[in-house]
Amino acid sequence: MLRVRVNWTGPSAPLVSTHYFMPATEDTTAATNSHIAVATFWFAARAHIHTGFSYNVSPLVDRMTNAGEIIARLTAANAAASSGTNAGDPLPPQTQGVVSWHSGTFVAGVEIRGRTFIPGPTETDNSSGNPVSTYLTDIAAAAAAMIADANSILGVWSKTHTSISNTNSGIVAPGWRVLRGRR
Repeated sequence: MLRVRVNWTGPSAPLVSTHYFMPATEDTTAATNSHIAVATFWFAARAHIHTGFSYNVSPLVDRMTNAGEIIARLTAANAAASSGTNAGDPLPPQTQGVVSWHSGTFVAGVEIRGRTFIPGPTETDNSSGNPVSTYLTDIAAAAAAMIADANSILGVWSKTHTSISNTNSGIVAPGWRVLRGRR
């Protein structure tokens, strides 16, 4: 499997977003395609991210075993960095949107699922404490495009079950979420 990391700077930084892919061949071409898919997702989402947040999609793509061990680093043939473009009043830094990735694959009776937190929502995307419909629609479209990308195969990795499965849907939470530290 391949892992693409996104490093964030901003009010609640440091933040890291990770995305996993399962190409048939884990080479530089696959690393570049996976990198492009992630960069495209975040570029589409940036209209809903406050201008105080910047991100860098790392061109170093990790090749990993299902157990999570890095066995190689591949260099994507491109670089991607940008920042949020929403200049509205920021919500508290711990407030984030979230996409829940579903695989439809069950191990020991539990679906293999993942999450991607989206930092930097603003008051322009907030209505009575929940995301507005354009936020939900735009983020859902970005998630669907990443899943449908024929050049990369988005996966959901389970560290607990040391397995990765194809992602078949990305569901945007209808309310704001808080990413809590795991210590």
